Amino acid sequence: MGGFQGVFSLDRNQFNRPHVTGVDPNTGVVSFVRDPVIPLCTPAQVAALNPQDQCSTGAITVYGGDANSRYQALQVRLDKRFSHDCSSPAVMR
Repeated sequence: MGGFQGVFSLDRNQFNRPHVTGVDPNTGVVSFVRDPVIPLCTPAQVAALNPQDQCSTGAITVYGGDANSRYQALQVRLDKRFSHDCSSPAVMR
């Protein structure tokens, strides 16, 4: 199998998130525009390639796996007190 088995991708910018702009009451057709979290770059911003611009030209894809992990532990401490204030600790991990 390939190296990406069990891997999913997620668009953090929600680049294709629709913003409904209206509904035609006669036909029921919904009109919408793309409304990403980070706004789209204008053509001038795309041409300038300025990293300071707060815009995006596409999806921001994050890859993740479906793996999980579980940690289990037990720690025990026993104290045995003898006569004359003498003690013997034991620790098990």
